[in-house]
Amino acid sequence: HRRISMLVVDPEERARHLAQSATHPDPGVAEALDQGADHACRRGAPAIAAELLERALKLTDADDPARYARLLAASEATRQAGDWPRARALAEAAITIAKEGNARARALLLLGLSSSDALEVCLRARAEAPADPPLDARIHLALSDARFGVSFPLAYDDACAALEAAERAKDMSLVSEALALAGLDNVGQKRAL
Repeated sequence: HRRISMLVVDPEERARHLAQSATHPDPGVAEALDQGADHACRRGAPAIAAELLERALKLTDADDPARYARLLAASEATRQAGDWPRARALAEAAITIAKEGNARARALLLLGLSSSDALEVCLRARAEAPADPPLDARIHLALSDARFGVSFPLAYDDACAALEAAERAKDMSLVSEALALAGLDNVGQKRAL
């Protein structure tokens, strides 16, 4: 498998062959699996990305600093693939090794995005996060989504806060997402009156 991995061009196929050849934790093979997962995500295959990231986790030592990032990436890919229970388990594992601040807030955000108690978990993420505009925007978007249909004024306020943070981050994809959500919340608020 290791020899085949040197011949193939596709990053996903290469990563699979390298993983087949690994018998113990191997940072190089885990990195190749990360690259294969990134390739799978970019082509719209989150289930394959999640599978590759899970393999990378098996080849990552418990004390390796890369473990946290792999847990987050695996949680996100698994959530996008529709396996919310597994996404929650991966996010919870990331929370246990996350330090305070942004690292913990990112893991809580992913947990909130795949939980039935999203509002409570996202509020915890918001309390953990220091000033980090992109993360702040994502948390406020999740809060707005969790409050949508329950409290349109609060959902709208969170969408506006997400828009401000996204503009500070100069992240146009977050800006457009916040604008769309603010528009939905505003329409819902007017209909509720």
